Amino acid sequence: MNRPRRLLLLCLLSWQVLPACADQAAQPAGGPAPVVFSREGLEIQGGEFQVRSGRNGLRLVTMLAPADGRVRFRIDLKGAPRRRIEGEAVRADYDEGSEVLRLSGHARMVRFEEARKLDELHAERIVIDQRARDVRAEQSGAGGRGVRVVIQPPRPPAVTQGALSR
Repeated sequence: MNRPRRLLLLCLLSWQVLPACADQAAQPAGGPAPVVFSREGLEIQGGEFQVRSGRNGLRLVTMLAPADGRVRFRIDLKGAPRRRIEGEAVRADYDEGSEVLRLSGHARMVRFEEARKLDELHAERIVIDQRARDVRAEQSGAGGRGVRVVIQPPRPPAVTQGALSR
């Protein structure tokens, strides 16, 4: 069985994978379409993925970047409908049981409120714990460039008409 057919079969048997997965099997020679994993406010898009069974039958998903690109992700934050996290890395590992997303390989994460960028983080590895709403960044190996954090200043308070007339 050739690789696109095996991939399509894996997509159909595994879990909810968006239509881009099925499109990869019928992709013309121009290049593969991205594979997309989606689950409750989380979307990860990459070149290929691996699925392993974790504890209690929950899945451990690894998404690898296509040869010419990066793995991209988006998290819509629960309880904050206008806030989201987007980013990219060479590899993304997601644990369904703990709801932890681990990004590795020149990882980048940007937090948004609507269209406004709140802050940005660059590191070799970034770990996002969706339950705890916790983000950790690590730099590994000698010669690393460190971790870079960009925090946008808060919006100035809105000036009301009553405050101007005093």
